[in-house]
Amino acid sequence: MKKILISLTDKRWKVFLIYLFLVWVAHGINLRSQFKALDDKYSIVKNEDIKTFSSIPKIFSRSFFGEGAYYRPLVNVSFMLEYKLFGLKAKYFQLTNLLLHLFSAYFVFLIIANLTRNKIMAFWVGLIFSVHPIHWEAVANISGRAIVLNTLFFLMSFWFYIYYAREKSKWFYYVISVLAFVLSLLSKETAVTLPIILCFFELYFTKGLKQESGPRYLRPVTFFILLAVYAIIRRQLNITNIVYWDNLSQVVLGVMTFARGCITYLRLVIFPVDLYFDRAIAFFSSFRDIELWFTVTFFIWLGILLFKYRELLKPSTKFFLLWTIITLAPVFQVFPISAYQNHASLAEHFVYLPSIGIFSALVFGITILIDKAIEYKLAQKGLLYFALTLYCLSLVIISFSQNLYGISEIAMLKRSLEFDPDNSRIRISYGLALAEANLFREAEDEFRRVLKEYPNDPKVKINLAKTLTDQGKLFEGVAIYEEIVDPGRLTVLLNENLKLTYEAIIRRYKDRLKDDLDNPQLYYSLGVFLSKLGRVDEAVVEYEKALVINPYDKNTIFNLASCYDYLGNKEMAIKYFEQMVSYKYEKDKYDLIAYQKLAEIFTKLKDEKKKEFYNQKVQELATILEK
Repeated sequence: MKKILISLTDKRWKVFLIYLFLVWVAHGINLRSQFKALDDKYSIVKNEDIKTFSSIPKIFSRSFFGEGAYYRPLVNVSFMLEYKLFGLKAKYFQLTNLLLHLFSAYFVFLIIANLTRNKIMAFWVGLIFSVHPIHWEAVANISGRAIVLNTLFFLMSFWFYIYYAREKSKWFYYVISVLAFVLSLLSKETAVTLPIILCFFELYFTKGLKQESGPRYLRPVTFFILLAVYAIIRRQLNITNIVYWDNLSQVVLGVMTFARGCITYLRLVIFPVDLYFDRAIAFFSSFRDIELWFTVTFFIWLGILLFKYRELLKPSTKFFLLWTIITLAPVFQVFPISAYQNHASLAEHFVYLPSIGIFSALVFGITILIDKAIEYKLAQKGLLYFALTLYCLSLVIISFSQNLYGISEIAMLKRSLEFDPDNSRIRISYGLALAEANLFREAEDEFRRVLKEYPNDPKVKINLAKTLTDQGKLFEGVAIYEEIVDPGRLTVLLNENLKLTYEAIIRRYKDRLKDDLDNPQLYYSLGVFLSKLGRVDEAVVEYEKALVINPYDKNTIFNLASCYDYLGNKEMAIKYFEQMVSYKYEKDKYDLIAYQKLAEIFTKLKDEKKKEFYNQKVQELATILEK
C-alpha cells in the first residue's frame, strides 16, 4: 500500500486527477440541481446587479444581501461572470462550486505536504477534505458561494506565503499572497483570521531558517495593515451591522452553546450519519443546565489529554489544532448568530475551512494508531491502510447520498424538518419550495404553522397571502396582505403583490358582470378595488352605475363622494356627501366622516355658515357615537 501511495503522490498532477475523480463522484450529481427558492432566487435569479457590468461599482459599495452586515462583492462578481457566460443555467453555477472545492482540496494537499514534508499524509488529508460529507452543504449551496470562494483564496494566500517564507524568498510570491488575501477578504469575513494563522506559521515553521526576506515576525504586518484598511472601508460604506448580547452572562452562555456544538461537529467529522441543511442548536439559557457542565467537563478532559501527550504532537499538529480554533473563532457566538428564535446556528458549512485542521489532526492520530498497532503486532499494515481506504470510500458514498437530497430542494428541506421541526426559517423555505412546485395547499399549511408562532411576521404573511391567491383565494389573500402594518424592506414586494391581486379581483368582477349586469354590489365592489389601485376615475364610473340600480345605498354614495373629493371635484363631493347625510339612516362613523369632509370643503370655499353648521353636526354626532 505504501508503495502505491508513494507512486500516486510522486507527481502533483496525479494527486490532482485523483481528487478530480473523487470530487466528481461525491459531488458531481449536484450538476443536476436547479436554483433553489431558499436564497438562490434572491441572490442570483432576481439579482439585477449581476446582469450588467455597469453594476460593479454598486456591488463594491454596498452590503451583500442588503443587510449592512456582510461585505462580499467578489461573490456577486463571480455570479455576474457566470451569468454573462451561461445565462441562468444552474448547472454552470454549480460547476463553479465544484471546481472551487476541487482546487481547495488540491491546495490543502500542497500546504500539508510542505508543512509536514509528508506527501502521503498530505494526500490523505486532501482526499478526506475533497469527499467528506460534512462539506456537502458548502459545495451544494450556490448562494453560499462565499464559503468555497473565500477558502480557495485563503489557501492560495497561505500557500504562496509559505512558498515565499520557506522555499523562494522572492517578493513576487509575497505579492501574490497579499493579493489572494485581499480577494479572500472580498469573498467572506472569515478571511480576517489569516494574519493570525501566519503568525503561528512563523512561530512553528520558520524558526532557524535562513531569512533572506527580513525578520520573520515582520512579514505578516502587511496583512494586518490590510485588515485595518478593510475595516475602514466597511465603516465608510456603513457595512458595520453587528448584533450584541445584552450582558456578559449571555455572551458566556452563547460561547458555551457553540462549544457544545463543537462536540457535535467532532462527531460528524468521524461519523457523518445525520447531516442536514441549516443545523441549529438551542442556546443555553441557564448556568444550571446539566448539558452545559457536561460540555465544560469534556473540554477540560480534552485539554488535560492534549497537555499530557503534548510531546507526541508535532509542530504541524499543534499548528493545525490552532488553525481549527482560529478559523472557527468568527462563529464562536461571542456575537449572536441565530438560526431562529432561541437557537444558535450550527450550520455544517461553518467547519468548511476549519475542517482542514481537524482532518490533519485526525490523519495524524490515525497514523500514530497504525504505527502502534504494527509495533505491537495487533494488525498488518496493509490491512490497516485497507480499512482507512474503506472509510474514505464510505465518506464518498455518504456524500453522494447526501447530495441526492441536495438536488431536490423539497427533499432537502423536508429532511431538515425531520431533524429540526421547529426551524421556522427552514419551514418558510419549505413552503416556498412547495409553492414553486405548485403544491399550494401544502405550502399554505406550512406558512399557517409558522404564523401561529410568529403572528406578526410580514414575510410569513406575504408568503401565505401569495399562496392563497395562487389557489384563487383572492379575498383571503388580500385580507392578509392588508393587515400587514410594517413590511419593512418587504414594502416593494408587498405593494407589487397587492397590485397584482387587486388586478386579478377586478378581472374577476368584470367577468361576473358580463352575466349579471343588474347587480349593484358587483359595480360597487369593482369600484372599491379600482380605488385601491388608484384608478379613481374608473371607480367613479362603477359607483355611478351601482347608484342607478340602487340609488339609496349608503356605502356607494359615501365612496362616490370620497372619490370626487379626492379628484378635487368639490361640487360633486358636496352633492353626494349631503345626499348621504340627508337620508334617514342610523348614523354611524361614516356619517361623522361625511360631516367632517363637508366642514373641510366649506372651509376651503370660505362658506362660514355651512362650515359652522357641519362642525356643529360633527360635535353632535361624535357625542352620540361616544355613548
